[in-house]
Amino acid sequence: MIRFYQNIKAGLTIALALNQAQTWLRDSTQADLWEWTQQLNLAEGFQEQIHKQLSWFDAEEVPFGKVVYWGAFCAVGC
Repeated sequence: MIRFYQNIKAGLTIALALNQAQTWLRDSTQADLWEWTQQLNLAEGFQEQIHKQLSWFDAEEVPFGKVVYWGAFCAVGC
C-alpha cells in the first residue's frame, strides 16, 4: 500500500498506480524490497521486523510473487 500511495503522489492515476504497485510487489526480489524499505521513514522497530521477515529469503528470491500476496487489492470509489 505504501508503494501505491507513492505512485499516487507521483501523479499516476489510481488504476495505474495500483497496477504498478502490484507488478512491483510481484516482481521484487528480497534485495529490492530491503533496499526500498531502507528509504522509508519507518520507526526502528518496524525496520527490524521487516529485516527479520525478509531474512527468510535469499537475496534473489521473489517473496511475494504469488498472486495471493498482491491480487486482492482493488480500487473502489475512484
